[in-house]
Amino acid sequence: MKVQHPPLLKYKKHGIECDGEGLLYASHRRADLATIAKALAYTVTTNSPSSRISKKDRLPEPPQYNKSWWRAQVYLYGLQQTTKGISGSKAILTAAMEKGLEVPAEMNEEEEKLMKQYQLFDVEWNKERARREAKYIAATNEEKADTDAERFLRELTVDLIVLREPQSTFSITSWVKKLGLFQSCVEKNIWVIGKDKTVVSNEANRIKLEIADNKASIQKARLESFEQQRLELIETGDGGNVSGKWLLHMPDLDKQYRDGTRFEDGECSMDIAVYQEDHGHVWGKLDIVAFKGWTKIQSILAAIQNR
Repeated sequence: MKVQHPPLLKYKKHGIECDGEGLLYASHRRADLATIAKALAYTVTTNSPSSRISKKDRLPEPPQYNKSWWRAQVYLYGLQQTTKGISGSKAILTAAMEKGLEVPAEMNEEEEKLMKQYQLFDVEWNKERARREAKYIAATNEEKADTDAERFLRELTVDLIVLREPQSTFSITSWVKKLGLFQSCVEKNIWVIGKDKTVVSNEANRIKLEIADNKASIQKARLESFEQQRLELIETGDGGNVSGKWLLHMPDLDKQYRDGTRFEDGECSMDIAVYQEDHGHVWGKLDIVAFKGWTKIQSILAAIQNR
């Protein structure tokens, strides 16, 4: 696992930050007095106009000594940036060097405090990172994609992957497009993702056929169970009174409301309440997939009398 460190801690002024090695400003650390003195001297000797040195022969200012580096030295020595630009920073540092440039005691004390705090923070942060990494490695492909879709897809070592019911579909599909991969959605939430469009399409079609076969097997088993219960009722029923539980075979309703929903399993039924033959109506309690309630049915005797 690549070494990483937590976010830097904030110092109280000028956007200064701190890690385990000390204060920084714009990623620059505090230079020692010798480095600052040399930089100031270099600037004076190489950039001063001289009849002896032609303009084309003068040495350029070192690239590391840019505007932010000079300002960093001002701030990291506890000085105030009273004038703008590199020349302003140099003037401030030159004046401070003449008086004896040093880091204020208060700043040193706060720096030591933040360094120790960051070092402890770094240890705990990396422990937690290692724990999350171990959890990620042990996770399923769906869990990995939900946790970090970009990393999961970038780290793919196979040409094809199938994700079944992931939660973060928007993030996953977004990164598929950004990384130039191909995808196909089967049913409601089965995602085939790969590097080759034809391979992805073929796998998606294979899964569709597999799902269709499974549905056919489930339907067949349901009908066989239905028929067995129907035959048992014929043998044990009284043949006249229709009260009791009736199992309903409703293929059109199954296709519209049952397949692929939480109502995949279970019976469709109507439970007819006990009644007398001279009653004009009977009541049936319906339990049809997502629909439940009572229905009023005209009795057979009443239907005959009304003809």
